Amino acid sequence: MLPNNSESMVINECKKQKIEELKDVREELKKASAVKSLELLKLIDSIRLLGVAYHFEREIEEALKDMFETYSRLVDDNEDLTTSSLRF
Repeated sequence: MLPNNSESMVINECKKQKIEELKDVREELKKASAVKSLELLKLIDSIRLLGVAYHFEREIEEALKDMFETYSRLVDDNEDLTTSSLRF
């Protein structure tokens, strides 16, 4: 069953609101340091899961590049599976 127009409008409005909120995330991505890499990886993953990563391609690319360059300092042999998979 297809949603009616009012449901579609509500869904679209919610998506627009989320996108506006996520635009503020751009600054967080730029300011995030490698020390906070796990939080940043979770944020990037959430943005991707929401389907709006295309709005933040440049910022995500820069953040991942910075993390990759400093990865050797971040490796922790006691990481849990979630952290290891996000880093992968």
